[in-house]
Amino acid sequence: MGLNTYTENRKNVLRPGGTFQPLGSVSTQSLTNTEVDFTFLATAQHDFTEKFNAKLLVGFNPNERTYSETGIGGSPVIDANVLNITGTLTQSAYEYQRKRRLYGIFSELTLGYNNYAFLTASVRNDHSSTLPKANNSYLYPAISGSFIFTDAFSIPKNILNFGKIRANYATVGKDRILIK
Repeated sequence: MGLNTYTENRKNVLRPGGTFQPLGSVSTQSLTNTEVDFTFLATAQHDFTEKFNAKLLVGFNPNERTYSETGIGGSPVIDANVLNITGTLTQSAYEYQRKRRLYGIFSELTLGYNNYAFLTASVRNDHSSTLPKANNSYLYPAISGSFIFTDAFSIPKNILNFGKIRANYATVGKDRILIK
């Protein structure tokens, strides 16, 4: 399980007399970004014979991201010696929040032959709070194969130390960014 969070406080002062905002302004912002992530994995492995084996991995991955921002800005500056919000004539405030919840269920199956030929199939299904409830799930599968030809053909190490051919095909999925 992991938690990643930070808070950032900002203050921006434009002194009176500049060309961008001649009468000056003061603004403050407070931002908080938090992500909680958890991954559960379970694996099983079985040797069917000396040459054939399989490995299965299944997992669950919930994730939540929250972001909040509040701010207040004021202008014009009443007194250039008092550069804070209370030293402005008019103030306006805002508040912004967003939350995204995602949980994914995934699995991977690897079949091996004689420790030099491998076929792997995987699939992940994500459910996202940023998508419409009727269609908030998306699936993305993948398949790959690899062949270690130096082991399969017993190529001497002084000729070629290691040689492998690998190919794969995958699709990817992504939800949308929530804007509220």
